[in-house]
Amino acid sequence: MPSVSASYSESHVKGYGFKKGSPISSSSWFLGLKWDNVFDLGNDIGFAIGQPNHATNLKGGYGVYDGNYLMELFASFQVTDNLMVTPAVFWLTRPLGQFTDNFTNDQDPSKNSTFGVFGGLIQSTFRF
Repeated sequence: MPSVSASYSESHVKGYGFKKGSPISSSSWFLGLKWDNVFDLGNDIGFAIGQPNHATNLKGGYGVYDGNYLMELFASFQVTDNLMVTPAVFWLTRPLGQFTDNFTNDQDPSKNSTFGVFGGLIQSTFRF
């Protein structure tokens, strides 16, 4: 049975002096699953998905094209009593938010851009 982590955040800005198109509300969320002691004691695997802070409402009724998602898969391996290695891979669907389409020279914000970032890392933890 996995352990579950979840969060949601929302913010609203009220005031005068904001230009049309300025973000007046934003939100973010996260859901993570982690399985402990997979295959051997001290080895874990996990998966997470979420959306970083992004605009959900703009002043003046402008459309919001800021949604982006982040997904991650990781595994931790206890190699020795003093060494743990954790490889991970991640995918960001629209890392530049509303500016992703302009980055790919597509001026129509209603189209979905295929620009995304795939990456990986390896973390080594030494304990003495």
